[in-house]
Amino acid sequence: MYKLKQFRLADQEAKKFLKKYKDTRDEKGQFLLDKARAYLEEKNFILAEKFFKKLKDDFKRTEFGAQGEFGLGQVYLITNHTEDALKILTAIPDKYPDSEITPLTYLNLGDFYYNSQQVENAILAFKKVLEHPKVGENYGKALRYLIACYDKVQFWDKAIALTREYLQKFPDAEDALDMKIKLGLFLMRLKEYRRAIEHFRQLLPYASDENEAEIQFYIAQCYKEMGNFEKAASEYLKVKYLTRPTKLPWHVTALYEAGDCFARLGEIDQARQIFQKIIRQEGKDSNFGRFASKRLAELAQKSPTDSN
Repeated sequence: MYKLKQFRLADQEAKKFLKKYKDTRDEKGQFLLDKARAYLEEKNFILAEKFFKKLKDDFKRTEFGAQGEFGLGQVYLITNHTEDALKILTAIPDKYPDSEITPLTYLNLGDFYYNSQQVENAILAFKKVLEHPKVGENYGKALRYLIACYDKVQFWDKAIALTREYLQKFPDAEDALDMKIKLGLFLMRLKEYRRAIEHFRQLLPYASDENEAEIQFYIAQCYKEMGNFEKAASEYLKVKYLTRPTKLPWHVTALYEAGDCFARLGEIDQARQIFQKIIRQEGKDSNFGRFASKRLAELAQKSPTDSN
């Protein structure tokens, strides 16, 4: 009943149950937990705080007590009582080391640290999640967070290792392809361009409409960062003319990059034609139109050929 947010009816049914049966301590704890969680979901933080506190006080040093303290910490985090929240949450692992709530606590602490730009603390917290024997279904989430942390601090070799572990443990995860794309990006950031190109090419047959253009763009980007502008231009044009439409502007971005490659190669007429095409397609007042116009002006200074 509490989960259905029928609080008055749920209170009546719980009262009847507890009056009818003896030895109902666990049931009483579950009723309180469900009630507190329901109020939290309803964003009624005053009542959520009240019943998580009651759960904490009435069930000290039990699994329900751990749930009460964790819930109270969540309420304080959400309501920006950060100091109170951290005081409660950081104490839970020592008080309840074997509880299922401990890895979840570390996960929430890691999330807080990550969003507060305290990446080193976040890394420590997410590692604790992975090390806990009762991590359960939180393993994958903690692994994804840890990968993001290592990406943020530019430890891409560690990000690669953990991404491979994630894909090995969760090959059928909904985000498996996205993680494979990230793996290629980490290789790029390590300047392992040839390995990245090979990796991305292997992904193309499995790409969705949106991913296909993105992956092809990264292949082109690898060649550009290698200084092979001729090959890069060819690969960028594949994005524009050989991949399916996307929500994100991969195609016009690739066209712009192709124009830049031609300019670097000294093929000014080809570059000019591409930038003019962007202006016609996107409009001169669009962001891409303005960028293309700026490039045309730069090219006009290098070449006497009419830029219009």
